[in-house]
Amino acid sequence: MQRIKNLIYFIFHSNKWLKGPSYFSNEKKHNIIYLFFYQICHIIKYKGPNDFYWLYGFDVKNREERNKYVPYLPFRDQRNKLNNYGIFSSILLLRNKDLFCAIAKYYGIPVLSNIGVYKEGNVRQPDGTMLCLKEVLEKNPDVFIKAIDSECGHGVYHIVKEHDVIFCNGELSNENDLVRILGEGEYVIQNTLKQHSELCRLYPNSVNTIRIVTVREENNVSIFSAELRIGTGGNCIDNLATGGVAVGINELGFLNSYGIQKPPYGMITYSHPDTKIEYNGFRIPYYEDVITLTKRFHSVLPNIHSIGWDVAISEYGPIIVEGNDNWEISGLQACNGGLTEKFNKYFSNENNRISYKS
Repeated sequence: MQRIKNLIYFIFHSNKWLKGPSYFSNEKKHNIIYLFFYQICHIIKYKGPNDFYWLYGFDVKNREERNKYVPYLPFRDQRNKLNNYGIFSSILLLRNKDLFCAIAKYYGIPVLSNIGVYKEGNVRQPDGTMLCLKEVLEKNPDVFIKAIDSECGHGVYHIVKEHDVIFCNGELSNENDLVRILGEGEYVIQNTLKQHSELCRLYPNSVNTIRIVTVREENNVSIFSAELRIGTGGNCIDNLATGGVAVGINELGFLNSYGIQKPPYGMITYSHPDTKIEYNGFRIPYYEDVITLTKRFHSVLPNIHSIGWDVAISEYGPIIVEGNDNWEISGLQACNGGLTEKFNKYFSNENNRISYKS
């Protein structure tokens, strides 16, 4: 049924997939007819079109190179199948930012601390006492307010209070505006982290975080893949959806030679658009500690198979920002190349290996 629905939708909205921008070439390698039938075949085999045809550079890759990339729907289904969503699952600890902070502190893992939890104008502090938002901002004039279950940079607000003036994501605001914007939602309030000077040199206006995926194999935890997300254009958020750059990280902690942006913000970049610092040769500080820390945290969450961690780097070492059970593979493959071999190693057995033949 899903195949049929997606097939019909594709036929009537095919331009969305057939006229994408080429990331790696100015020459069109395939004509519209080829692309149309390629997507039809992809839908028949994988239940949906390939949304990442252009992002992965399939327009300039041969069939052997394409086969190294995990198609999205089989990835998503297998990720969800292996992560435990039962009534005793630890998933809730990842999805609730307040609980996440509490469990990390219990195990002595460095994590962004919560000043309190905001709801309908009031802030509950960790000791249970209540303050109004104005009182919190007077004590903490530079904070991030995040929806307690936010993802992909949505529901995140950088609040700066200078004397009696309040700025929300760089725009002039006031307390009444904030209460209106936040509405009836529930949010955690966190102090702004001062990141490592090297990452600040790369781009100073956002906390540039590492996305690193860990995978459980019985009693062992292994690293699957990693990337660095970097803010751009004065933005205080590093996410791709808000204009950021994603750059792959190799096993030694060095950045790959190029980064990826999403249109309309950009496409391929070999140096940061603002600071002009080249990615090739740039090494992430404390990267070995990032690996150790994320593997350790995953080890105390035994019924989650894979976790995508967001990690910031301070001058004193890594600090975990959050963990995601519903992490995405598209950015990792765009930055690091196809991950079919590693995916089959960690996510499949001999009977259900993914074979991607385009």
